[in-house]
Amino acid sequence: MPDARRRLLQALAATAAVAAWPARQPQAFARHGRIEPAEPVPALTVLRDDGVRLPLERQLQGRITALHFMFTGCTSTCPIQGATFARVQALLGPQRAERLQLLSVSVDALGDDPASLARWRTALSAGPRWRAAVPIAAHGTRLLDWASAGGRSGADVHATQVLLIDERARLVFRSVDLPDARQVADLLVSLDAASRG
Repeated sequence: MPDARRRLLQALAATAAVAAWPARQPQAFARHGRIEPAEPVPALTVLRDDGVRLPLERQLQGRITALHFMFTGCTSTCPIQGATFARVQALLGPQRAERLQLLSVSVDALGDDPASLARWRTALSAGPRWRAAVPIAAHGTRLLDWASAGGRSGADVHATQVLLIDERARLVFRSVDLPDARQVADLLVSLDAASRG
C-alpha cells in the first residue's frame, strides 16, 4: 500500500507541474545569442519600485545587468521568470553586488506603479541588487519593441528571454526563452570578468 500511495502522489505532482507550465511558449523575440555590434538601450524614462524616476540608461550604466520583462498582474510566464531571477540572486550571493544587477521591467505602463512593483519584489524576496521598474506611460512599450528586434508578434507582451546589458548600457546578449538560472548567473559573471579584463 505505501508503494501504491507513493506512485499516486508522484503522478499527482507530475500532473500539477504540467498544468502549471504555460500552454504556449511565447516567442516575443526573434533571435538569441551574442548581439554584435552591441545595441545601446533606447532613451526613455523609467519609474523604479522605490519611486525614483530616472533615465533607463542611468539605471544600467556602470553595472552588468540581467533584464527581463514582466507585469505584476501576469499569471502565466511572469511568475516563472520571477522565480528564475530569485534563483539567480541566490546563486550570485553577496559578492560583486555593486557590479551585477537584476532588473525586472514591467510592460504594463498603465497598470503598474512603484507600489505594485515593490509588492512584487517583496513577494520574491528581492535584495538590493534586484530592482523593478516601469517605463513612464508616454514611453509605453518602446523598450520591449526595441528589445524584440522586430520579432514581437501582435499585441502579445509576454517576452521570456533575459537580456544581458553591459556596463555601457548596451544590449550584448539575448538568452533562449525561459533560460535556466545557472546560465543567467554564469553569463553575468562572465560578462563582468570580460569587462574588467
